[in-house]
Amino acid sequence: MVVSVITAYYSYRLNKAKSDRETAKDQFDRLTDEIEKTKRERDEYYEKTKKQDQQILKLKKDLLMQQSEAKQREAKNDK
Repeated sequence: MVVSVITAYYSYRLNKAKSDRETAKDQFDRLTDEIEKTKRERDEYYEKTKKQDQQILKLKKDLLMQQSEAKQREAKNDK
């Protein structure tokens, strides 16, 4: 009788440990997936921001060129 109680207790503890390990593994896998998703979103955001920054620089360059050309025309007209 005592042996069967001890065996049942250790069997329960072993099953609980296995269940806890599986739960921890599932949580780890979910967190790992969430990390990967967040990294992809971050990379997409940085790429989008980089493209926007390049567009802004191009527009600024174009604006400076137009302003420079306008000043040159004004200088020619003033002569």
